[in-house]
Amino acid sequence: MTMNVDAILLFAFGGPAKFEEVKPFLTNVTQGHNIPQERIATVIEQYKLIGGGSPLTAITCCQAKSLEIFLNSKGISLKVYVGMRNWSPMILDTLLEMKKDGVKKALGIVMSLFRSEASWDRYIQVLNQARENIGTGAPEVELLNPKHDHPYLIDAIAERIMELQSFSANALKEDCYWIFSAHSIPLWMDQKSRYSQEILNTAKLVANRFLKKNWTIAFQSRSGSSEEAWLEPDINEKLKELNSQGVRSVLTIPIGFVSDHVEVLYDLDIKAKKTAQRLKIDFFRSKTVGDHPKFIQLLAELCMEKL
Repeated sequence: MTMNVDAILLFAFGGPAKFEEVKPFLTNVTQGHNIPQERIATVIEQYKLIGGGSPLTAITCCQAKSLEIFLNSKGISLKVYVGMRNWSPMILDTLLEMKKDGVKKALGIVMSLFRSEASWDRYIQVLNQARENIGTGAPEVELLNPKHDHPYLIDAIAERIMELQSFSANALKEDCYWIFSAHSIPLWMDQKSRYSQEILNTAKLVANRFLKKNWTIAFQSRSGSSEEAWLEPDINEKLKELNSQGVRSVLTIPIGFVSDHVEVLYDLDIKAKKTAQRLKIDFFRSKTVGDHPKFIQLLAELCMEKL
């Protein structure tokens, strides 16, 4: 095994760990965009409702540590760093830390399973700008392609669903309708990528594991102008449609996200759940893959292919 890599770097969106960080975080995220203050106030309230902050950074750091431990068990001793696109630790700061540690080349993993301009290209832009700002001695980062259809990923999602057996067994009953959910993006962005097709492929692979027939995909967390077309159906509209068809039980599987954050904890656990409750539909959600051993094994395999 040729070791020409000094480290691994995980990229994620970033999020405020506590309520005091929410406003500056949103200021950073919305910089350069004409976002109405009413919209910002609404998002601040959403963070308040999920406990004040996002667990995203903590979960990503846990994923990094788990990956480091797994690789070490295979005789590969590499530090796994974490860099965020929109909040601390910022990608630039992490690259500076890596440079200080003597890292010359790293493998980079964007913590997104499905590629689009929003979920992939913008990370590359931030990475390239950060390296340009550092200049001489900036660590080289080789980005690894995600594998949305890898058996280890399907294992992790399927096992997260099976975890419901012990406390929400109704979610696994045949008449429970499954909704695989992912972040919506503008239609023009989807047309330039395979984003929605990859989501559909992953959902099919998971459903096939359970021989599940009554399932669909839906989208959530759209933002931007209401005049712009985004991927549909929205999960709340899908719940209304299923209600009209007599569905009384729904399991939401958030395959579009590898960690909990406001889009999961508010948009699904509060907003979509309230929609279901108004319709008298039983609502369940499986966990995101997080630091599931099979997901960590997938990340390790992506790295080991390059080592």
